[in-house]
Amino acid sequence: MRMRMRMKLLRWNDSVPLSRQLTYTFMLILISTLLTTLFTWGSSLFYALMNKNGPLSSKPANYYELQIPDIYKFVDNQGEELLDPSFRPKLEEVIPVKGIAYQVVDLSGHILYGTLAEPLVSGPGDLIRKFGSNANWKGGFLKFYPVLGADEALKGGLILHYKLTVRAANPDQANRLALFYFGNLAAPFVYLALFTFIFSRRFGKRINQPIASLIEAAERIERQDLDFAIGEIGGARELDELGRAFEQMRCTLQGSLFREWRSEQERQEMVAAMAHDLRTPLTIIQGHVDGLLSGGPHQQERLKRYLDTIKFNTVRSIRLVEEMNEVSEVERPDFQFTPEMIELDPLIRQKAEEYSMLCENKGIRLHYEYIDQRNHSGPIRQDSHRLNQILDNLLTNSIRFTPRDGEIAWTITVQEELIYMEIHDSGDGFAEKDLHSAFNRFYQGDASRAAGTSHAGLGLYIVSKLILKLGGDIVLDNHPNGGAWIKLWFKSM
Repeated sequence: MRMRMRMKLLRWNDSVPLSRQLTYTFMLILISTLLTTLFTWGSSLFYALMNKNGPLSSKPANYYELQIPDIYKFVDNQGEELLDPSFRPKLEEVIPVKGIAYQVVDLSGHILYGTLAEPLVSGPGDLIRKFGSNANWKGGFLKFYPVLGADEALKGGLILHYKLTVRAANPDQANRLALFYFGNLAAPFVYLALFTFIFSRRFGKRINQPIASLIEAAERIERQDLDFAIGEIGGARELDELGRAFEQMRCTLQGSLFREWRSEQERQEMVAAMAHDLRTPLTIIQGHVDGLLSGGPHQQERLKRYLDTIKFNTVRSIRLVEEMNEVSEVERPDFQFTPEMIELDPLIRQKAEEYSMLCENKGIRLHYEYIDQRNHSGPIRQDSHRLNQILDNLLTNSIRFTPRDGEIAWTITVQEELIYMEIHDSGDGFAEKDLHSAFNRFYQGDASRAAGTSHAGLGLYIVSKLILKLGGDIVLDNHPNGGAWIKLWFKSM
């Protein structure tokens, strides 16, 4: 049961803000201090009341002042006998010399005897003036009382000195009284310091563990060791939120590092693929150039054939470099389109004529259909260069893989803000792995489908990047009637 309550308390602490926890801890310190102080004061009071020799059995501060009337009465009864030094023992039986100092003087102010050694009167006139008065002296009071003879004549005087403090009234218990009062006055401060230490230590332990976890996580992140997870931190709501923020940052950094690693892998693959694709045409060019250089005049009949081969592979190399430049440009973070107002129908008609000429050379029939579903026809805002680039890559790709006497159906549908396009050829269609990898860089598809073609595998990759940047999408599929089926859409700018 205790463990269950402790777990509930810890979960409650995890949901409470740190500022509120500090407030609760401070209130708990004050309440604990108040209760223990009241208990201490109550115990001290009980002890003082029950102990006969306790602090509350001590004399009050004015205890000795209350004795003065009896002393005066004794002086009046004894008269001038009081002036005889031999009378001192009897007088001190009446005067409590522990708390009252005294001095007996004659008319001239001369000290006859007593516990006060300092002269307090300068003569008969000074003594008479001070009778019945009170004077402050050395933190206490001086009282002057006349000593009369049998004939009621003034013979001398009695001077008393006392203090109105509990310590002075109880000289035997001075240390005990000081300890009693000081202990009770100091108790709240002692308890406050004690409970502050106890509760702050507990509060610190509860906070230190999540903070240590966050510090460890920060150190691991600094070392780029991101293969871990930051669970619930606890301790306080702010620390828990900080832990979630750290976990989100860790995931983001991990994803960033993975993308960086993947980008580096792709860069290495791209360089390797480019080197491989360039090596073949360059090797062919080098071989034919060497053949021409070493053939001499009797090899003139091979000159045109060699030069045609050199030209073909040079164009192939240039096309590969240009496609690589296009890839680099499209992948730049600051890539931007150059929009302009264009008439789409004439542009499509012109492109259809160009592709028809290419199709005729292979005996392929091209059918295209332009559908304008807008309420008001007119120019659209689009980047004509990039639009041509998209169309060229898609249509030439279809022409490349469509067999002789095949067909290509091209449909363009224009809506208010969107342009839809479908291209369906009568070729062999996409292999299963082509559907998942055709948009990858340097992907050249199934070997049987790519036989007899010459391309670097960057066309569809460039198209997919441009379509995505135009806010659209492109999908590869196989038509139910056979052949490749490309569907795409993008927005007007």
